[in-house]
Amino acid sequence: MPRNKKVVKALSKDLKNDVIEAAVKVASKQSSATKQGEIINEKMLTAKQKDIRNYCRHFLTYKLEMTEQEFVGAVESKLSALVTDSLNMLHDKLDDIPPQNLPYALSILFDKMMTIKGRPTNITASANVKLGSSDMTPEEMRSLLKRETKPKETEVIET
Repeated sequence: MPRNKKVVKALSKDLKNDVIEAAVKVASKQSSATKQGEIINEKMLTAKQKDIRNYCRHFLTYKLEMTEQEFVGAVESKLSALVTDSLNMLHDKLDDIPPQNLPYALSILFDKMMTIKGRPTNITASANVKLGSSDMTPEEMRSLLKRETKPKETEVIET
């Protein structure tokens, strides 16, 4: 039997109804998905989980004298410093690293920095073009868009 095998429990009948009601509210635009997600998440927490969350909040507030956002900012700063130190170490050991491994190392460090900053590490773009009442097929439009354009010759008029 594999280790770390988790058993998933079915939702209780009440929680199933709550999830369905939340989905209806979001679909009918009576509420946002974020708000409904927070409500469902709160209902799913056990008493022990609520106690742990409250303990963590009290620990941050009274022991560390920080808000949750200040704590997250402090952790972000420390992680950023670690990435910066790693980049400096990479720079110091450039001669020892095989050239084919440098792009991977830089890519990993860059991705980590972007993740720490809360920025996306992948950006994907797509475009849809409506041809409207045009008689062009999508293939004709693609070939037209891919075609190289040559600058038109200009006529110089002397006055």
